[in-house]
Amino acid sequence: MKQTSKQTTTAPSRRRSRGYTRGFTPKSGSRGREFKVREVPATFFHAVHAKAKREGKSIRGLILTHLQEWLNAEPKGAER
Repeated sequence: MKQTSKQTTTAPSRRRSRGYTRGFTPKSGSRGREFKVREVPATFFHAVHAKAKREGKSIRGLILTHLQEWLNAEPKGAER
């Protein structure tokens, strides 16, 4: 009896990787610090997660970008 090999093809994955935010990688030889946020309202988290997924962004990247912008912003009331 002759055996035939079945070729199986898999459909391309529809899930896109959002990637790790490269702008905020720890320096070589050091470890980043872990930061956890607890007790986030479920409906708020689901809305944030859904929007980040639609835009192809990670929640980590969004948080770190916002914190970086806040850190670099000039304090309110500062003289120019």
